[in-house]
Amino acid sequence: MSKLSMNLGFIGAGIMAQATAKALISSDLINPGSIYASAPSDNNLKWWKDAGANTTHDNGTILKKCKVIVLAMKPQYFEKALSTADKDFIQENETVFISLLAGINTSQLQKILNKHLNFKSTINEEINVYHVIPNTAISIGYGCTVYCQSLSIINNHIVYCFIDNIPIVEKIFNSCGLCLEISEDILNAASAVSGSGIAYVYIMIEALSDGGVKMGIPRPLAMKLAAQTFLGGAKMIQETGKHPGQLKDEVCSAGGTTIAAVHAMEKNGIRGGLIDAVEAAVRRNQEISEKQSVKNVQ
Repeated sequence: MSKLSMNLGFIGAGIMAQATAKALISSDLINPGSIYASAPSDNNLKWWKDAGANTTHDNGTILKKCKVIVLAMKPQYFEKALSTADKDFIQENETVFISLLAGINTSQLQKILNKHLNFKSTINEEINVYHVIPNTAISIGYGCTVYCQSLSIINNHIVYCFIDNIPIVEKIFNSCGLCLEISEDILNAASAVSGSGIAYVYIMIEALSDGGVKMGIPRPLAMKLAAQTFLGGAKMIQETGKHPGQLKDEVCSAGGTTIAAVHAMEKNGIRGGLIDAVEAAVRRNQEISEKQSVKNVQ
């Protein structure tokens, strides 16, 4: 497998950025010395230093030294992070930005980047942007990532967007789980299922283990049983291709314990709660996007 030959930079060095870098290093897709990370706090940079990456407090350093730049700050700090590099950076046509920012679409990303960076290109008039939504399981190789790309990448086949003719985003995130390109109009919805969804899974595992504790099982054992059960259920769906409803029916014997438990779950609205959770996450993404649109107009 070919390694990333260019410098890879992270503006923002928190949990998701670290998870991405861990996956790249553990899969031997990049040498740690080719990674650069910036953050305002030394605390956020400690892991990076220990991993052998280059660290800085200056976002302009990332912009100048790296061909592929991951935007991993909180969305509300996006423009502030870029403003420190105003008029300091000439955007080359082959530089690629990978945004992990929720609620800011590719068009908005390009407008904000153009606003803060001196952009010059001989190939296309727009900055090359991927909008990527991973989840934290990428750090252990079981992530689920969805992405879309700007038209500048689609239309111009930018060299640094591909490795072995594979989009660089897929090269990076397939090394740490599943990575799928989807239409931008469903990216927020997919983010609510897979990006935020891993938190819903954690809650369900915790609740299932709480039930075990209530009925007398020691906490460590209850947690181990619950986690392995979720893992097994997911693998059953993936490997058998069966609908989860069919697999559920195969466990529910007539008049048995499982159907009694399923009835209790349905009475307490587990399906509606999860559907509402996805809808709430999508709405919050839309709110962030609308606020960003207003800021761009001002």
